[in-house]
Amino acid sequence: MKHEPIKAIGGGLYFSTITGGSYETAKRDIEPDAGLRTRGPFPWARWGFDNNYPQRLIDALTADPSATLIERRRAMHWGKGLMFYKKSVDDKGNERIEVIPDEKVPAEIEDFFWMNDFENFMQGIIADFEWWHKFYVQYIADGTGKISQIKWQRMKDCRPELINRKTG
Repeated sequence: MKHEPIKAIGGGLYFSTITGGSYETAKRDIEPDAGLRTRGPFPWARWGFDNNYPQRLIDALTADPSATLIERRRAMHWGKGLMFYKKSVDDKGNERIEVIPDEKVPAEIEDFFWMNDFENFMQGIIADFEWWHKFYVQYIADGTGKISQIKWQRMKDCRPELINRKTG
């Protein structure tokens, strides 16, 4: 017998056989194009009846004790943080990893990380990856084409453009 973790009760009401919790949803809560709204020349897809589905989901799940599992996964992704290393291969094909100490990281890289609050940037994209399985990063170049800034765009605050019905 196959165990189904979520059972539909009816009328958009579901029951989790794992946590024992119930939740209510409707197509417009999970389908971005349902309940379409547009503003300006670019149409965008709403997330839920109040366009706040991501935050409502986060609030509902963090109220559940099992939400600590997401926090543990985030911590595992970050581990000891960012580390630089050199990789070399000897004549026998064995890889050798040499960790570069923090004091030997070039000043240009240190400055870039400090200016972009890199630890919080990484924590943010890891959180989005764990919650939504994707993340958005904005790369800002200077006049020479070199990336001078990176910014995390919170997934819960982003809305996709409407699906083109002709091309999908």
